[in-house]
Amino acid sequence: SMPGPLFNFSCYLGSVMGGRAGVNPYLSSFVCWLGMFGPGVMLIFALLPFWGKFRNFPIYKKMMPGAHPAVALLLHLRIHITSIGHSTD
Repeated sequence: SMPGPLFNFSCYLGSVMGGRAGVNPYLSSFVCWLGMFGPGVMLIFALLPFWGKFRNFPIYKKMMPGAHPAVALLLHLRIHITSIGHSTD
């Protein structure tokens, strides 16, 4: 859940691999960055046209008021379990 360091590490690895392979490190860094960043952008633009239609479904409107409290409860339980040292993992 830390996209910044992952993208930076991807650029670094691309630069190192490109330098060792005799390829321009800037180009290989960009290719690795694009490989990390590209799929998410394509997914967003592929789903964006359907998002407006999905938000109007009755099941979505009924589900969303309970989603926030459910996520808050799950996070609270996980933090509590971790803090007392009884992890279920």
